[in-house]
Amino acid sequence: MKNEVFIVGGMSCSACSARVQSTIDSLQGVESASVNLLTGTMSVQYNESIVTNEAIIRAVEGAGYTASLKSEESKDAKQQKLQK
Repeated sequence: MKNEVFIVGGMSCSACSARVQSTIDSLQGVESASVNLLTGTMSVQYNESIVTNEAIIRAVEGAGYTASLKSEESKDAKQQKLQK
């Protein structure tokens, strides 16, 4: 099992976070998911041999929101600081 934290954008209410939650919960290979509306994050525990983080991102985007790996966001921020 793999645990990843994703940044989810475009959520403005509890119905939004519930939609993201149900979308990810329905993916085969996802063991558990937890969406936090206030922080705009989603923690997902999944079997990486069945579902990929790219498939999780596509599912969130298919539900009408944006998504990226939090670790990718951190890498981008570090690179931007280094370039300044």
